[in-house]
Amino acid sequence: MAMRVHYKFSQETLSYVKVQRSVFHRFFGNHPLLAVGVVLVLFFGMSFLVPSRAERTLARRNSVLRNELNQLEDRAESFERAIVKLTQKDDSLYRAILGTDPLSNPIRIAGLGGSSMSRWGKGDYSQDVQDVAERLEILNAQVKVQDQSYKQLFALAAQKSKRLEFLPAIMPISNHDLSKTGSGFGMRFHPILKIWRMHEGIDFYARVGTPVYATADGKVKEQHYSTTFGKLIVLDHGGGLSTYYAHLSAFDVKEGQKVMRGQIIGRVGTTGLSAGPHLHYEVHRNGDEVDPVNYFFNDLSAEQYESIVEMASREMNSMD
Repeated sequence: MAMRVHYKFSQETLSYVKVQRSVFHRFFGNHPLLAVGVVLVLFFGMSFLVPSRAERTLARRNSVLRNELNQLEDRAESFERAIVKLTQKDDSLYRAILGTDPLSNPIRIAGLGGSSMSRWGKGDYSQDVQDVAERLEILNAQVKVQDQSYKQLFALAAQKSKRLEFLPAIMPISNHDLSKTGSGFGMRFHPILKIWRMHEGIDFYARVGTPVYATADGKVKEQHYSTTFGKLIVLDHGGGLSTYYAHLSAFDVKEGQKVMRGQIIGRVGTTGLSAGPHLHYEVHRNGDEVDPVNYFFNDLSAEQYESIVEMASREMNSMD
């Protein structure tokens, strides 16, 4: 169909002139239905692209909830780390000090059941919420188990309170800033034999002649020279506990002598199979070597305990 030509009267020329219409007007003027369709498409398209007030409110609320969920996940992770540390100290420190065995895994996991989400109805919650709920349920069960463990340890400590003075509860040399801490308990590389072998104590770096202290009340069980340990003192503290002080340069006590915690018993040296001046210190419980760090509870704060554990495990070369 031919397009209609439109004219308008011009006041300037006092005549009719042709009206120049835009491409938009020329196209949609001859296709009115198409124009309506385009308007409808634009209207509904904008309604989807531009959120309504209710949608904006819901989006803000979802953002707040997501932020709160993230904070809850961070707190759950922090609590999980704390529980791990408490469990480690319970098993390796407190129970070792009181001479009782660590809690077995079946006991520790006995209280861990399914999440309470199953009681609420999992279909009503997102997977993220379900995961956090399950972590909190596990933490709650672990706290209950640990609480019962501490109650048991408290009762045991009360029974053994008279034995506390016989526990090797201090470091054998002055080491308040922990700077003398050397290689700890575990597999270590021997500097002389050039092999990896079990290091059954902890080394303390110190100058020859540095005083060595008894770590608990006891009796001098042995005082002699060993090819491996050099000048060695062994103290018997009773209850199956004994301590070893190796590579000494001098003795300050005699075999059979009774000693008290903090008393000078010898001097640091480098005798025996030693790579340099240091004290090698061991704790034996019922004939087995145990990590001495677990017994330094009179000398160390919680932060210092964590530091000395980290320092002793980091140094992979022993001095003997």
